[in-house]
Amino acid sequence: MNTVFSKIDEFVKKWNQNESLQPATLEEIDKVERHLNIKLPKSYKYLMTRYGNLYTPDILETIVDNNLEINDLQDFDLPAQALERTESWQKAGLPVGYYAFASDSMGNMFCYKNSDCSDESFEPHIWFFDHDFIEIEQESENLLSWIKKFNEI
Repeated sequence: MNTVFSKIDEFVKKWNQNESLQPATLEEIDKVERHLNIKLPKSYKYLMTRYGNLYTPDILETIVDNNLEINDLQDFDLPAQALERTESWQKAGLPVGYYAFASDSMGNMFCYKNSDCSDESFEPHIWFFDHDFIEIEQESENLLSWIKKFNEI
């Protein structure tokens, strides 16, 4: 197990319910990076190329059962699907300049801010886009700290 990304491996083992994971290729990620003129972080690339389209519905149930005040996480999109969804959500209020790669059980999006993605060795903040209120706010310091939060519940 890669110790740098062991939190991701732990997260997948604990929460993923997609029995037919489709890992992304580096070429698929590269297409998104070229299209958006960004460099996605190594942690995201690891998660996508090792696992891909995670499905984690039990996080919501655990949050509700424990009366926790955190946003749930249900789906990670493959890069091409994430790019398509990003462009669709921009028409519905997602500010331009974000890459939406995951969602909660209500369809709200978790994003990277494109301007923070200029170097793959930098771990940018995770942003939460609430489609009901058309608001975006910082969700977590980075992907690894965000994943760690779910591992601890």
